[in-house]
Amino acid sequence: MQQAARGRAVDKGGVFVSTTRAGSGSVYDDGTPGVVVGADLQPSKARYCFSSA
Repeated sequence: MQQAARGRAVDKGGVFVSTTRAGSGSVYDDGTPGVVVGADLQPSKARYCFSSA
């Protein structure tokens, strides 16, 4: 259900930042259209950086 909603949002020009909420580790680019990788940033920092860009 969430993947379908994300796909519709991307089709309309939406962009998502992919991060992890685990204590450590990174998220890497898997080539999904409309998804920006947050690397090793915490979700709140990634959201702030993305909105400030």
